[in-house]
Amino acid sequence: MNPAERCMSILNYALQHVALSRTEMTESYERLLKNKSSLNAVRNCASKSPGLRQAFADSMDPVLQLMNERFARMKLKEEPFTVYRGVSDEEIDNALSVVRDVCHAEELSRESSSKDVKGCKDLQGFLKTHSMSTHYSFQIMKCNDEETCSYCTMSPLRMDADMAADLYFLPCPVPNDQHYQNFEELYDTKVTDEHRPSLKTSTEFDDDDVESDRRNRDVFKSGKARDVLYCGECSKPRIVYSNSKLDRAQEEILKQIQENGGYTCGCGVPEDCGLVVRKCLTCASEVEVIYYSGNLKHFLPPCCIYCGDREHLLDDSDEYIEQLYEDYSVIRPLCASCRDKGLDAKTWVKKFFKKRKT
Repeated sequence: MNPAERCMSILNYALQHVALSRTEMTESYERLLKNKSSLNAVRNCASKSPGLRQAFADSMDPVLQLMNERFARMKLKEEPFTVYRGVSDEEIDNALSVVRDVCHAEELSRESSSKDVKGCKDLQGFLKTHSMSTHYSFQIMKCNDEETCSYCTMSPLRMDADMAADLYFLPCPVPNDQHYQNFEELYDTKVTDEHRPSLKTSTEFDDDDVESDRRNRDVFKSGKARDVLYCGECSKPRIVYSNSKLDRAQEEILKQIQENGGYTCGCGVPEDCGLVVRKCLTCASEVEVIYYSGNLKHFLPPCCIYCGDREHLLDDSDEYIEQLYEDYSVIRPLCASCRDKGLDAKTWVKKFFKKRKT
């Protein structure tokens, strides 16, 4: 099992038999938050009400302390967990100031979205040459090129150059016939997390999940697809079905689940709210074909059928896609990254041409 995923299961033990409740704020602040049912709504309210942000942070502090104390009791192979507090706004601003200086990204701020970050070409170029990112890790290393790299010129190596040349990014666990390959065997090889357990396609599901999907098979139709939830692990959209149009209460439930990061592939939704999602899914499962149906197509963005990426899709002018359209009427979206991995676009409705008489 991947160490990160193993830690998650241990953390779940720490949260058994514990009740969490924040302390009450002043009456005026409590009144402001009375009808705020999501963290996003709380943030918006705090931006307009001076003092609310600090008051809410103080109110949540006992909850965070209790969770930190319980997490700190946990161990993995007799090694106790180390619990860290979240970074402060000041620390974020300090890091962003370095990014702005090195990557000429003056527009980046704490309010910037992931799309803004991905759109910064200089920053993406820096990450490509200095970092390694997997699902559970992010590593960064100086490139030892002080002539062309502005950051490594500003902050040169502090160790011997020959020693630095023998440094590599830390590998992810790779299984072998017995358990896992030794660290020494993997250290200077290409870093890949393709053996991450949650990435593997599974055909073995709990009987309850299989029965749930069988019981709801008449609901899993394009005409009853109402919205989506995005997985907190893989970010793929998973369709939410309902026999009737969503009412305001159901929309609020979905909003809370999404903003709290409480949904992952294969999880259900509250059973008494009239909403249904497929349970026989994993993070390795493709995006459901119904996602591309006309019922959802008019308000949901296209995404890669393999990974769910919405920003780097091959367009119709791409040579590969153009060739497919010569033989097929429907081409499911495919991103550049999945295409680079050798994956083919999913096609539908093959065109048939009558042979000309000779």
